[in-house]
Amino acid sequence: MTQQGLTGVKTGALGPQRQVLDASYYSGVLRSKIKELRDEINTMEKESGALNAENATYLTFERRAETLAQQLKERQGELADYNLLIDKINTNTDVEDIAEDCASMQGQNNRDSKGVEILFGEKRDKEHQVSQLEQEIRRQREATNQLLQGLDYDSQTKYMSMKEQTLSCSRKLNSYRVRLTV
Repeated sequence: MTQQGLTGVKTGALGPQRQVLDASYYSGVLRSKIKELRDEINTMEKESGALNAENATYLTFERRAETLAQQLKERQGELADYNLLIDKINTNTDVEDIAEDCASMQGQNNRDSKGVEILFGEKRDKEHQVSQLEQEIRRQREATNQLLQGLDYDSQTKYMSMKEQTLSCSRKLNSYRVRLTV
């Protein structure tokens, strides 16, 4: 039996522990945490480098695959031409007939490409006309707004009222047109 009771004095945790936590203790803890952070940063940099290398390799392979796909399409076109030629030869078609077919197709291609060029030119001209008309509409609206600003308040109110009536009548007219076409 002891002075403190039957069980005696309870000691602290097992093993020695530092009783006073001073600056050297905290600087040691800080150094260990900094080392852990550096280790983690190094690990992440290695992973990042590996991922960058993998991405570069992937992009290289992707470009190569696109190039090979384009070459494959070209070769398939050539193969189709050769197969057509072999088919013509196997059906005892004369070389002159093949040359005539080739000339006829080339003439058709030339006519089609000229037609496409004409359509493209017409489209460009129409777009230019539309652009000019849009500019003219903007100028007319600006002129109308300037004239409207020059009017007195009563005239402006009357103009706005008439404009609303015109819009209302236009909507009604469009709805009647839709009903007539149905």
